[in-house]
Amino acid sequence: MAELVSTIILASDASHDPETKTTGYAFWIVRPGCEPIKIAGVSKKRAFNSTEAELIALAEGLRWLGMIYKPAEFKLIVYMDSKTAMLQARPGRPTKWTKALDVINYCQTELAKYYFEFRHVRAHSISKQNEGCEYNTWCDHASRSAMRKAKIAQSQ
Repeated sequence: MAELVSTIILASDASHDPETKTTGYAFWIVRPGCEPIKIAGVSKKRAFNSTEAELIALAEGLRWLGMIYKPAEFKLIVYMDSKTAMLQARPGRPTKWTKALDVINYCQTELAKYYFEFRHVRAHSISKQNEGCEYNTWCDHASRSAMRKAKIAQSQ
């Protein structure tokens, strides 16, 4: 393996409405010495539960990351607040979630390209001792805002 140039952080979170299946997502990409990338939006895919919504947010972040950087250049640290989504996204892990198979396969395929590690972030925690909480807090608020705006637009 080539020498890794630096570490990149990808934090992601999602908000899911179980009634309408509307899914808001947000991610934050941080590379030292570069401007951070913060993006939030609404998924065209209707998630069947909150874990699939979390996987959609991760997939969106990985898609952007792949357009900007070459995987062999850096170590990727992924912050998420869903342990279940982290387990489902781990490359090589079989799944029985046929409804979410496309997004699970995408996450597994993309993560397999990287030297990466998952770091669990305690959701809705603003403690400075909680590593990654700043990223998660922003992603949580941005994804929730995107989901709410989409629900309002759908009801009009």
